[in-house]
Amino acid sequence: MKKFFYLLKGMLYRSSENPHDFIEINEIFQDDNPIEARERAFTVCQNYIDVLLQSIGEEYESHEKARVALKKFLEEKEKPSKLTALMNNVGEEEEALFKIENDFDKGISLYMVMSDSKTFITLEGELIYEDKILIHDLNSELTGIRDHIKKSLIKEFEMYKKYEYDCKDYAIQVSGIENEMILRTPLLFGGVV
Repeated sequence: MKKFFYLLKGMLYRSSENPHDFIEINEIFQDDNPIEARERAFTVCQNYIDVLLQSIGEEYESHEKARVALKKFLEEKEKPSKLTALMNNVGEEEEALFKIENDFDKGISLYMVMSDSKTFITLEGELIYEDKILIHDLNSELTGIRDHIKKSLIKEFEMYKKYEYDCKDYAIQVSGIENEMILRTPLLFGGVV
């Protein structure tokens, strides 16, 4: 039995002009050899990124350049005015409480999900997995996300070693952390071992 699988989720604005028209992504990748599922998940993720870039006349050069180029799919053009109006009626200290990233849920995310994870169904009918780790993300600059992903990638590698799954040639040393390995991703965390 497979111990884990990969989940590609995303929500993007089809157009920054219409904040109610979304592209939604929800795809599962499973294989008896998890590295094969991982490869397919990253390929499909990259295909979404490539198509979005092509739609604006750009080509993929790096993860960071793609994130910047694709901001129109990740951020609303006009921010909601209710929050702004509310903030105009509070002092500076209280204003910090209202600084919420409006587009925190926009982007494309890739998760490793444990096969025995508890699941929940939202009121909208979406299946949510409790035991999952974020291993890749293209989003609107969430604070601290790269550190979180780095820790998740270390955990992912540990799971491959624990269950003696093939890593192919994806194992790399994490830069700045001795004896910590991850499986290579488009985010740059180290050099090839």
